[in-house]
Amino acid sequence: MSLDRLFWRRFFKHQARNARYMRLLFNDHFIIFLVILLGAAIICYRILLGMPASNPFWQTGWWQYGTLAWLLIGLQFGDFVTYVKPADRLFLLGNDRFMVSRYFRQALKVSYGYAILWQLAFIISIAPILTRIGINNVISVGSMIIFIMTYKLLMLMETREKLFLKPRTEPDVIIFERNTVPEELLYHFLYPAVVLGLILFLQPNLSAATLILWLLVLAGVWLFHFRTNHEKWQVYAIDWAPTVRQSQLHEQKILHFYSLFAEVPHLPKSIKRRPYLDWLISWMSGGRSGLYRLYAIRLVRNDEILPLIIRLIAVGIVILLSLSQAPFWLTVVVAAVVIYLINFQILPLYEETQKTLWTRLMPLTAAQRSQSFGRLLLQWSLISAVIISLANLAQPLRALGIFVGSLLMTAFLQWYYVPHALKKVNKGAR
Repeated sequence: MSLDRLFWRRFFKHQARNARYMRLLFNDHFIIFLVILLGAAIICYRILLGMPASNPFWQTGWWQYGTLAWLLIGLQFGDFVTYVKPADRLFLLGNDRFMVSRYFRQALKVSYGYAILWQLAFIISIAPILTRIGINNVISVGSMIIFIMTYKLLMLMETREKLFLKPRTEPDVIIFERNTVPEELLYHFLYPAVVLGLILFLQPNLSAATLILWLLVLAGVWLFHFRTNHEKWQVYAIDWAPTVRQSQLHEQKILHFYSLFAEVPHLPKSIKRRPYLDWLISWMSGGRSGLYRLYAIRLVRNDEILPLIIRLIAVGIVILLSLSQAPFWLTVVVAAVVIYLINFQILPLYEETQKTLWTRLMPLTAAQRSQSFGRLLLQWSLISAVIISLANLAQPLRALGIFVGSLLMTAFLQWYYVPHALKKVNKGAR
């Protein structure tokens, strides 16, 4: 196989894998959740856009800070994708010139293409609010889009530069040590926040002046840094350790996302003790069996499931608060869906625990294991229902409806869905 086609071969292979997981991702459950989420977003925007721009609700400065924070979050999406494998440091050793001048250039083009899609998605999603707070002139909006697209390209190019080994004699201007928190805050948040704030919240002529000044700075960085480096690429080498690590971290993020909805083979699982949550384990498992305590420990210390549950609860609270003016039945349905998704994400923990050899050696029947795990799901369902209901206590009637809807979903899961799912796992483990 020609080295010139190496990147594109890996690119198409990963797209085929993503397409396979996408078919699993967009199943009936996820489609229902997306439809409900889209409906909630449409209702929220309809309520917001129904208020005239002269309404004091739009005059508060928090909208400006919120839109700025949203755009900054969008800038963090779109990584530098290389598809580099650990074995490349051996099999591609001595091909540094090809990797630097051809492979990484192709990787930059693909990465920037994906990054543009992410930035457009964030800009379009916030566009109705921008018009309501007065940012609707062509100059300000155009300047914002140009800055976001060019700054994202600069971020990707800088990420690529960090993967090169350069001659010690070559000057390199840095403010903070690379790959540190101060550097991330400076280049990923502070710089773009200042420029975006000037573009969005100044007069159109000043916004255009800010953009022109930024383009001059960008041209200077390009001429005196990246273009100069481009001429010296023949003496660069690949710093393989951070290159492989960066590629693996990117791939793991994608696989972890897919693992939330589908079974991903060979995905490493990790358990990490969180001492500040030891009280939660003791409270949950107090007076219960040792197997129940095992399930509780594996749940609380899991690096994926517990953060996901917390995010689901947070997202559910935000959606329900945003639906304060929506029909009563919609809030009840959303609360029930959140409880279902929480149970759906905890269920794989049972199968993972069953795969552990010493766990299967415990003198317990399959019915006892299922009963202990079912109690764990019941406990977390009730905890989630109480938290979601308390967050909506400003409207007592809606809070009561949310709690009742959550209890009804919990009862359905405990009496039908969970026993059926655990029985299926037990049958497959025989």
